[in-house]
Amino acid sequence: MLILSAESAEKDIQKSTIIKILNDKGIVVMPCDTIYGFVGVAPDTNDRIASIKGRPGEKKFLQLILPHWLSDFTEYRIEEELIKLSPGRITFIVENRKGSTDAVRFPKDHLLKSVLFEVGKPLYSTSVNRSGKDILFRSKDIVREFGSEIDLFVDAGDIPGKVPSTILDVTSRPYKVIREGLFKVPEKFLT
Repeated sequence: MLILSAESAEKDIQKSTIIKILNDKGIVVMPCDTIYGFVGVAPDTNDRIASIKGRPGEKKFLQLILPHWLSDFTEYRIEEELIKLSPGRITFIVENRKGSTDAVRFPKDHLLKSVLFEVGKPLYSTSVNRSGKDILFRSKDIVREFGSEIDLFVDAGDIPGKVPSTILDVTSRPYKVIREGLFKVPEKFLT
């Protein structure tokens, strides 16, 4: 496992390293707006991330996408106002074009958006923990627990007290909050 500091002065080298590892179907642990996340190219890394977490492979992972990619996932439209409020803070459950659902989030973090743009494909993002265990937020705990199973750790130090994104089901109106997280959804979208 390679470790890079998130505070590195060589941001271009950091970004190119992340992109290379992701394009090679590697797994990166990095800050994902709210908490550390396992990140890998969708759908190529599904089985590997599921194995690392010890979670059933058929359970879907959230996908990070750019807003203009949303129409690739669903024919339904999300209000523009809600999309503008959402980057990094809301995960949307959308009905996909195959008739099931996907969880998608638009990242706010500049590095994450830049990596996503360069890779050109959705990226999985899921909390750094074994299935059913507490989410890890201390760098040393992440390295100790997962160092032999991941390819890169982008170390931003300890990030305690962070909460994951709010999960909002937008498959029908009114929208429904599945998990209250970082963002309080305005009432007008819930009634």
